[in-house]
Amino acid sequence: MDTETLEKWITGYASSLREGHKLAAESEAQSDQLLTWIVGLMGAGIFAAPTFLSSLRISLANRRTIIGVLSPWVLGVLVGVVGRLLALELKEANDAYSAAKIQDIETLRFQSTNMDTLLQRFISIAKDAGDHGKRLKKAECLQRWTRRFYYAAYVLLGFGMISVVLFAFLM
Repeated sequence: MDTETLEKWITGYASSLREGHKLAAESEAQSDQLLTWIVGLMGAGIFAAPTFLSSLRISLANRRTIIGVLSPWVLGVLVGVVGRLLALELKEANDAYSAAKIQDIETLRFQSTNMDTLLQRFISIAKDAGDHGKRLKKAECLQRWTRRFYYAAYVLLGFGMISVVLFAFLM
């Protein structure tokens, strides 16, 4: 392989990493915004449900029942907040991974070693060898946990809505 071809690979790979990181950041921002709305809806539901139930002439004297009915939303708010904290950690892990990988790829241009060594370094960076692999594993682990908390918040929003409606019609 000649120097010009490797230079094109480096430029193209760094460009695609930047574009991929930009798309991932936009997706993370959208997910965070949706989770913020869900947490807000559950919080509003917690405060509005007693008024809604009393307007249907349902007695609120049994506090345990009310707490039971609202517990999915209370838990959902807590799960949502933890999900947002995990999302922040995920963003930082993704930023560190992308920045380090782009920097290492682009500094290959300035290294004055033979072509075979540069090609091997390029391949090892592309395959996430060494520190890149560790950063990627951390980001993937955080992503799994973040998704779990996101989906749990969505499920708890639904359970809360169902529990309030069922309670309203069964009482």
